[in-house]
Amino acid sequence: MKKLRKNIIFLILLVCFGCNKDIQIVESKIPLLKNHIVSVDTLLSIGAAIDIAQNDSYVFGNICGIDIDSLGNIYVLDTGYYFVKIYTNKGEFLNRVELQEGDESGKFVKPQNIAAFNDGSFVIIDLMKRSYLQFGSNGEFKKEVNLGMMPMQLEVIGTSTAYVSGFELSYTGPLIHKYVDGVRIKAFCDRANGWEQIARSGNTGRIVIDDSGRVYYSYYLPYEIKVFDQNENCRMIIRRRLGGLANPKISEDGMTYVGVSGIRGLAIWRKTKIVCLVETIDKGCIMDIFAANGSLLVEIPAHKFGIENFRKIAIDHEGNIWMDNPSPYPHIIKFKLNIPY
Repeated sequence: MKKLRKNIIFLILLVCFGCNKDIQIVESKIPLLKNHIVSVDTLLSIGAAIDIAQNDSYVFGNICGIDIDSLGNIYVLDTGYYFVKIYTNKGEFLNRVELQEGDESGKFVKPQNIAAFNDGSFVIIDLMKRSYLQFGSNGEFKKEVNLGMMPMQLEVIGTSTAYVSGFELSYTGPLIHKYVDGVRIKAFCDRANGWEQIARSGNTGRIVIDDSGRVYYSYYLPYEIKVFDQNENCRMIIRRRLGGLANPKISEDGMTYVGVSGIRGLAIWRKTKIVCLVETIDKGCIMDIFAANGSLLVEIPAHKFGIENFRKIAIDHEGNIWMDNPSPYPHIIKFKLNIPY
């Protein structure tokens, strides 16, 4: 009996830690807190319908990305009107940068996402040009960096470091590529099992970086978040057993796969807590919040925010959550989330 007990313990350790004893695996199913104790306050909204707006500084066509710099300023990538618009944390308009269309250096074919450096300069990835374009704090074009992939997700830290992941069928090897001053210096993060089917649906994972330089990556599916230290070594894997998630299915014409559920967004709230936006089949969109140790704190339905579908998310240093809502017109909302924990 003692020998059997030892074998069972060894098996559990093997499953939990695999071949790398330095990786902690945390599996969650039921949140520690009930969502009725959570309250959400709407602080302000940026955006207006075109027919009632006093000027076009607050009119958006298609919000394709949002980010926040170290001063709390909000950067909005609008691919409908081909502008980057910048606002203060109070929603006051600061500046706009017009984007130029074209194949030449400094111009865009299909801008995809935006990230702001600490010095106010910012980077935009271009899906079709397979590159990222960097602009100064005044909007002047600085350089374009070829990536060798169709980039989908982008995060930056400091004044020169960028992390990029792409449409997985467009490149091979590790998912995340690290660039410093436009030079690729490292690639890391293994692909998930069955990634080809996910990629054919056009969906990809998400990247976020906390203030200490830790990198977080969530797959679209399965529900798994990897936490990397400042040297890009994986230290934790967070998994949640959640119903209402299903792999993409073949379309009716048999030509493509269609994804109907998966992770749609990732962010860090109040320095250490992990925010995960999930689209499910049965519950609609939910926001999961994990503690720094990987335990699931709470699951919040999208209707608490007055939003039907989660899309883009950014969180400022005060813990305010910024999300976009395309209905009834494209706009961005600033929320204060209150969790008694």
